[in-house]
Amino acid sequence: MRDGGLKRYGFMGRSEHVLDNKGRFNLPARFRDQLNKNDDTSLVVVPWADHCIRLYPLTEWDETVARVRSAGALSKNVYATFKYIVSGANIYPIDKQGRILLPQLARNDCSIREEVVAAGMTTYMEIWDHKVWNDLKKPSREDFAEVEDAFVELGIG
Repeated sequence: MRDGGLKRYGFMGRSEHVLDNKGRFNLPARFRDQLNKNDDTSLVVVPWADHCIRLYPLTEWDETVARVRSAGALSKNVYATFKYIVSGANIYPIDKQGRILLPQLARNDCSIREEVVAAGMTTYMEIWDHKVWNDLKKPSREDFAEVEDAFVELGIG
């Protein structure tokens, strides 16, 4: 899904949410707006290695898998991790209220309880347990100074 060479997704920002008693996550309106632009009615729900659940539009998931497959021979560890990630991925519909089920198995894998933080990552979204998110180290001035050269090389410094 490209528009003039640019991705049409732009998931940005973070917000706090509470899952309902069935484990459904209410997508923020700004994320739903991005999905509606592309007529997306489902997302790929993927338990990720760093204790968050990633939500991918189908085309973005397909591109992610294609990039891994085109990488050629994978190391044993990379292949095992990729297999674990793909075997946990499932497609779930977005209901009429803008909610998506985060299945119990995925929530267990990622230590996600009732209170969550949604983080936009441009082409996908991450769902983190609120406590885990808050325990992450917020970057300090020293942290930014350490990576400033890398940002400059990427053209964002």
